[in-house]
Amino acid sequence: MAAALNQLGWTLLIEGDFLDAAEKLHESASIWRVLGNRASLSFTLARLSTALSLCGEFDQALKYAEESVALAEAMAVKWQVSY
Repeated sequence: MAAALNQLGWTLLIEGDFLDAAEKLHESASIWRVLGNRASLSFTLARLSTALSLCGEFDQALKYAEESVALAEAMAVKWQVSY
């Protein structure tokens, strides 16, 4: 479910539906948190940050971007840090 919501959010983002994209990506991130999947959570938070930034929610976007980077660094996932 979390992966499907992530992909749906990404598709909505590409289509320019930033608010709905942020909603789906937030849902996905919530599920990844419960599951404890830090790699997928980091990736989803990066996408959520992008969606929120495009919605003009810069403080929230920065918060999620910083969390995404922190998770990626903690796991030593270099490509994710650069994403």
